[in-house]
Amino acid sequence: MILGESLRTYDSVGRLGGEEFLLITPIEAGVDAIGLYDRIRKRIAENTIATQSGEIAITVSIGIATIGEATTVDRILDMADRALYQAKDEGRNRVIARTR
Repeated sequence: MILGESLRTYDSVGRLGGEEFLLITPIEAGVDAIGLYDRIRKRIAENTIATQSGEIAITVSIGIATIGEATTVDRILDMADRALYQAKDEGRNRVIARTR
């Protein structure tokens, strides 16, 4: 719900598996992709889940890959996956972008 409310009408989201989701967001050249995704990350982090043991913080790690010339879908997914795991390795709840 939070993720869907954070997207623009022309963005797309889908589940890749487990806890991994793919966001496709058209962004014009020169626009700050990290800023867009960081706003989503912050909005998610503003929420908690209530449990009998207390509230649980919600965080998200985001890996960004941008499409360049002659880039395949497999290559883009690999770049995003490597950026995601870099974000997790660096402490989670952050946004990392890869361009190669």
